[in-house]
Order: sequence, then structure tokens, then C-alpha cells
Amino acid sequence: MSNTATEQTRPGFPGVSVVEALGVLAVLLALQFLYAASGFADGVLTIAHRIVYIMTTALACTWTLRLHDGFSLKFMGVTVGLVAGGIVSIVAFATAPPLAVTAAAIAVPVGFGIVVRLTDALPNWTGTHTTLLLVVLGTTAMFVAAAPRDVGSLASVGFGIEIVPVTDGLSSRLEIVRDGVTSVVHAPLAAVGAGLYVLGRVFE
Repeated sequence: MSNTATEQTRPGFPGVSVVEALGVLAVLLALQFLYAASGFADGVLTIAHRIVYIMTTALACTWTLRLHDGFSLKFMGVTVGLVAGGIVSIVAFATAPPLAVTAAAIAVPVGFGIVVRLTDALPNWTGTHTTLLLVVLGTTAMFVAAAPRDVGSLASVGFGIEIVPVTDGLSSRLEIVRDGVTSVVHAPLAAVGAGLYVLGRVFE
């Protein structure tokens, strides 16, 4: 997915990238625990969710650039643009149907791939751009999958939290339950996000 013949390549690190994706999912599950423990105070946890997203995405892009290009400043502009687009997506799609977001997360890289391969619309597009796009898309999808949503609230702060896996095809999810109030992590969207992240990190 590149228009340049003399692109730098880097060794793939599939094992490390899988661990990174699992680490992001673990952070998101921890945020869901905090969300439940806070009494499902979605205002405060939404702010925390956005801040952690920005930090995670910026760190992932910086680390990816360092491995791919030895950290070239020429890609900082597109990195900032992608992260900004990710923030807009988090806000816009946090309450959208998860299957629609999953479809969009898959369609965007496929669409870029078709455009880059079959047209000259993006003559300066390189493998590094593709890597950054996949990493940001994957991170964004994982964060949307576990975004705090208004599910009701509790008057108290506390624990007694249960995790209930629900297997229901494309509607499979993890339910985080406390005192009858339930928050949800959408499993297919989280899995697609983790897959895009790993694909971006090992892309050459």
C-alpha cells in the first residue's frame, strides 16, 4: 500500500505488538472498573477516557515512527492530524451503533488501500502513512468499544463489580455490572481495533 519504490522497511514485531494491543485493552478494562466504582459518573470518566486516548495514541504513533523511520519529523504533521481525527471520532462515534463503527473501522483502510493502489490521488502516500493510519484506527476502535456511556448512575462509590461475558455473535460483549447498573465493552469492535493495531505495527 505504497506509491514509493524505495521505502524503508523495518522488522516486524508481532509478539510485541500483540502485547501492546492487549495492554491497551487492559487499560480500557481498568477504566471500566473505575467507571463502575465511581457510580457510573460518565462525565468525569469521559474526560479521563479522552485524556488516556490522546496519551495512548500519541505514544503508539511515536513508538511506531521510531521503529519504522528512526523517528522522522516529516511524519509529525500527519501524526497530529490523525490523532486529531481520532479525537473527533471518539466524540462522534461514542454513542453510535457498535456494528456501524466496526464496519467503518474496516472500510476506511480498505478504501485507502484501493485509492492508493489503483489511482494517483495520493502520490506521496507511503507505507509509514499506512502504518500510522492503522495504528490510530485500531486504537480509536478499541477506545470507542469501551467508551463510558450514560447507563444510569449510583449514589455511592464502591466495588462489588462483576464482569459478565455475553456471547451473542456480532453483539458479543463484556458487561461490567454493579448494583444492577451495567456498562458494556463491545467485543467485536475491540477485536477489530486490536487487529488493526497489530497489523499497523507489523506492516512493512
